[in-house]
Amino acid sequence: MKEFFRTTDVPRYVGPPHHYLDIASHFVEFLSLLPVGKINTNGTEINIPVRRKHFMFFIPHSNVETQPIDRIYRQLGLPLPVWFTKKENEKDQPIILGGPRRFIFADRVQITPSTIRAVDRVYKHPHAVIGTSIEGTRFGNPNDGNDIRTLKEAEPGTVYFATRERVPILPVVVYGGDKFLTALESIKKKYGYKAMLEQFYREVRAKSKPVIEVRFAKPYTDHILPEGVKLDKEKSKQHNNTHTNNLMLNIAIPLLLELDIGYPLGPYEKYFRN
Repeated sequence: MKEFFRTTDVPRYVGPPHHYLDIASHFVEFLSLLPVGKINTNGTEINIPVRRKHFMFFIPHSNVETQPIDRIYRQLGLPLPVWFTKKENEKDQPIILGGPRRFIFADRVQITPSTIRAVDRVYKHPHAVIGTSIEGTRFGNPNDGNDIRTLKEAEPGTVYFATRERVPILPVVVYGGDKFLTALESIKKKYGYKAMLEQFYREVRAKSKPVIEVRFAKPYTDHILPEGVKLDKEKSKQHNNTHTNNLMLNIAIPLLLELDIGYPLGPYEKYFRN
């Protein structure tokens, strides 16, 4: 609790201050990370573009990724990322978690005008950060609907928005989120909230807690077009796909394999393993 109250005086969100929502959202982050023993960055937070707009993506998409990143940004005194989440979450998202202050509720199938307007709104702030899972979903294994480890093929939306807004892309690997809280949702569905809270309490009280490894790569800028240059629809699609593949194959996945050489890569297995 000491750490929670110690860090509440740093910049927190894009947009005007809203003290009660900011504190409540911070408490949810604090609660979510109680079962975590440590967040280790290995010094890579030096790669974060401090006080500069950027678009962040993370892999892999497991149980906990945004909370460790939020914690790191908070401790560095930086505005927290506004996270992409699926539009279906909008009706279920408690306003206490920050609503549009913390989330862009997006259609996962296609980029809509409302999503573009939301991104433009966030980037009006001079230090804004938007973050997303480049995979789009945590279930990348078509043969196992409960597999949250296997990577899914990356979506080009990250490059699309970063190109449109002319901001660098920050690739991030968050490893270890699959090692805890894995059964809470299924426990809640089968046995109810009481059983879920009991399991959460056991994980919080565990003597051995998992370490979350977070690695920030150097900001990527190869996608940014020269001033005034615009691409037609076909060239834009090619541009987005090319840089998405480059980010995954040459930056994000190699960084993940440094942490776990045997990590299941799904559609990317053929590029790294015979």
